[in-house]
Amino acid sequence: MYEIVGTRTMIRKFEDYMNTLSKEKYNRILQFLKNTPNGHQDHKMKFKKVGRTCRQYDLTDEARLIYGVIKKSKQIVIGYIGSHDAADIYLRKNC
Repeated sequence: MYEIVGTRTMIRKFEDYMNTLSKEKYNRILQFLKNTPNGHQDHKMKFKKVGRTCRQYDLTDEARLIYGVIKKSKQIVIGYIGSHDAADIYLRKNC
């Protein structure tokens, strides 16, 4: 199982966002991130790999999560959570 890590600000933003979701969606997203963060063929969420290090996960029509995966230490590093437009800017600069 993967651990979710990041700066305090990113973790707080992630937790704040997750707390706005229904319990079902909250659990589905956490299960995906903690068990199959590199994607899974059968998963219904909108996921794709961007560049060599970034993963993009469309949480809703308004919000996107950008993260990296460190396989050796089994960690997910939250890089960005927020609007799709701002996520695109983050991706261009960092991935």
